[in-house]
Amino acid sequence: MRARIVSQYIRMRWTKRSRGARAATVRNQIPWGVRLPVDVLESDTHTTHALQASEDNGFKIERRENSVNGDGSGTFQIGHLRVELEDAGVRVHFRYTDSEHVRTHRNLDEEVALLTPGRWTRVVWNERFSHLHEGYWWYEQAIVNVAFVDVPEADIFVSGQPVCEYVQLVKLF
Repeated sequence: MRARIVSQYIRMRWTKRSRGARAATVRNQIPWGVRLPVDVLESDTHTTHALQASEDNGFKIERRENSVNGDGSGTFQIGHLRVELEDAGVRVHFRYTDSEHVRTHRNLDEEVALLTPGRWTRVVWNERFSHLHEGYWWYEQAIVNVAFVDVPEADIFVSGQPVCEYVQLVKLF
């Protein structure tokens, strides 16, 4: 049996209404990994388990529609993360440039991990967005878990430890 890629994408979104301590406390209780559902575990193609939590729903985690990633070659993108299946394993790469977003003074182009079978990694980042014409803005935090496993287990991102945890959290203004 050939190892396959399993991923999970948790996205949080909030505005200035939820910047204060009380909302931040609730927001910070969102786990960085949750159990994988049966349809993701049994999928023959790479499927990302997509979740979201926002101030609009009291920061309760809700499942979004799963996305089938890539063209079957094992190469796909989740936010700023590029995942590539290679002969040596799965290469996970993070790329972030200020030209794409509000200035955060971080320009990154870094390899996060090269996953061999049985290993997984976690990547976390945040950013601030603003609507060019309307003037409103919002924050987002993304958590992406990527595993390269023979047989995925439902609690891999809950009970196990990543081989690497790459965190790019900046002070959002």
